[in-house]
Amino acid sequence: MEYSFKIILLGDYSCGKSSILKQYTDGVFENIYTSTIGVDFGKKEIYDDEHNIYKLLIWDTAGLDKFQVIIQSYFRNIAAGVLIFDLSNTNTFKSINKWKELLFKNVSDDRIDDFPLILVGNKCDLEKSREVELCEINKLIDELNCIYIECSAKNNINIEKIFDELLKQLLSKLKQKLITADNDTTFKYGIKIQSLKKKHSFTICKRKQNEKKCCIIQ
Repeated sequence: MEYSFKIILLGDYSCGKSSILKQYTDGVFENIYTSTIGVDFGKKEIYDDEHNIYKLLIWDTAGLDKFQVIIQSYFRNIAAGVLIFDLSNTNTFKSINKWKELLFKNVSDDRIDDFPLILVGNKCDLEKSREVELCEINKLIDELNCIYIECSAKNNINIEKIFDELLKQLLSKLKQKLITADNDTTFKYGIKIQSLKKKHSFTICKRKQNEKKCCIIQ
């Protein structure tokens, strides 16, 4: 089967959303900071031993207030969300509830309780500059009722873990029928499941001289 999931990254500017996405999809970290204008996009495919394909379609949203009107159109039809803050910047942590509320405004009431969500504290490599205390984080985790992961986009710490955990949540909730996949191509719920098309194999048959070759489709 082929599964496609639409995922959104939310958080204040400079908290490292783009760096997390770039590290996850391309395996690189750029030291020069460039603010996202509107929305950026990345994707990654994951394969399992049963030949299933999982496509993660990831939207990286601008954190500046002036882009909020633009980015809110991308909040719709999302399967899961990642709320990101900078461990060395208290203000980015205080904004998490604002981003959660903006996201949930575009999630139907019947989906909110089981909506896959992960809280991420980025820049864990800056331990000496840390401003957000664990007791504050634990309180927020209880309020959001979600999993928390600390990471470093710069040093590639726990980056894959974020999306592996999110995929695990999505598949578990699908199995339990707590979330719903789309039955068509509209991506209404941010999830699409399709059967993989059979790939044909071609065999070239060698013939005697002056005879035409044939191609057998299996």
